[in-house]
Amino acid sequence: MAANSRSALLGAHMKESKSQQLRPILTSLNGDNSWLISFPRPADRNPAAPKPSKAYYHVVWDPWFSTSGAAVTIASWVASVSLTAQSPIQNGDDIEQIAREIENKAADAGLIDAGLPGPSQDPMVDAIIITFHYADHLHETSLRKFDRRIPVVAAPEAAAILEKWEYFQSVTVMQDMVEEGPGWQALHPQGPLPEWLTIFRLRGEHELNFATAVVWSHESDAGEAGTTQERHEALWVSPHGMRMDQPALQAFLRDTTRTVDVLAMLHPLKESFTWGWQTVSGVTGGLAFERALKKSPKYWIPAADAVFSYWGLIMTRVFDVRRTLGWGLAEEERLAKEKGEAVTTRQPNLVQIGVGESLVLE
Repeated sequence: MAANSRSALLGAHMKESKSQQLRPILTSLNGDNSWLISFPRPADRNPAAPKPSKAYYHVVWDPWFSTSGAAVTIASWVASVSLTAQSPIQNGDDIEQIAREIENKAADAGLIDAGLPGPSQDPMVDAIIITFHYADHLHETSLRKFDRRIPVVAAPEAAAILEKWEYFQSVTVMQDMVEEGPGWQALHPQGPLPEWLTIFRLRGEHELNFATAVVWSHESDAGEAGTTQERHEALWVSPHGMRMDQPALQAFLRDTTRTVDVLAMLHPLKESFTWGWQTVSGVTGGLAFERALKKSPKYWIPAADAVFSYWGLIMTRVFDVRRTLGWGLAEEERLAKEKGEAVTTRQPNLVQIGVGESLVLE
């Protein structure tokens, strides 16, 4: 299933939202693991209240532009990774235009005040999220193409590097979920994020293996006239996958089972190996996480799944193995039969999002 073209999709969703609630919008920025995630702002249920100026809170995730150069570790002769697919989105202004397009569609539908800020005023992007300190997530040339006033929320190691740049005016450190620590609601990083948007990291067996969860808390209709209930929906982003036996992941599953629905999981299909060591678990790791949830995510979106060009001493020993969901399901069935276990019949909903295209997460 492919995501619809952005303009048509946005227009249709805004028209429907006159009678229904707005939903998050996910836009692919580079065909790998860079995203614009637009979360609906809480609606004022008082019909006499003035219309808000913005419908969404726009978050940019791990931006890396294809024309901004390779992701280099130490030096290009040591380790260099390049995107092979070109994207029309090449700087912060291009993303500002997408966010503005979303808000303009909301204004056209009468959901917000049409008087949006001009280009010289406050940025349309509300925050930048950096989940990892390697250069394909923390890409300096790409990040310096954003307005420095945009606040950043970053994993601790990435935040320390960002502080040394002295470029962004505000850098907030995200917290880690740990086995014996507080529940997810205590992990809000404060700073720029609204109270209804919580982000935290889960560390795995190696620094490469981690996940980041974003929990969107909002009111939804309870089914009875005039009544609402609070819902918590999460986006689960694990660009390299992580083992299911990791304490932080087990803590997440225990803590969120009854309170949080995983709306979408962003996880690669491909496997990756460095010097014979598997660094990316791919489709089998994604299936293991999907099966561990009582309720299947509505979407599995391949992330960190791009075709790369590798260069440098270390990268000569890196190779990727392209996998499909069909292959993963067949492998899962084969292993279950070998162990004499029941074969899982739950079918994940895999959705591909093309570069520059958007998907409304219903």
